[in-house]
Amino acid sequence: MATQKLIDVAKALYERTVTGDLSWETTAKQGMFQVSFPNYSVLVLEEDGDVTLKICNEQGQVVEELKESQAIASRFSNMRELFEGARRIAMGAEHALDELLRNLGRRAS
Repeated sequence: MATQKLIDVAKALYERTVTGDLSWETTAKQGMFQVSFPNYSVLVLEEDGDVTLKICNEQGQVVEELKESQAIASRFSNMRELFEGARRIAMGAEHALDELLRNLGRRAS
């Protein structure tokens, strides 16, 4: 079972991702997205069908990790939504949809 502090970090990341407050970015590895903070980076990726959250220090070393299955066991079930939100932000999905709608002569609803 994951520590409560780690679950709290995952929840805060999820909430700030849903509101669009985090600037998730793509990485060199396909399907892995990151957001950087002053001393740490957070990676979210899908490994073996399980979403994984990794907290890395300035040297890129993983200092903490949370798997979707651990999060669910700790009553946090939004890891997949966190991954999808990070992916959409990093890939610019909203911008792409808006531009396509403009090109098709439609307005976003």
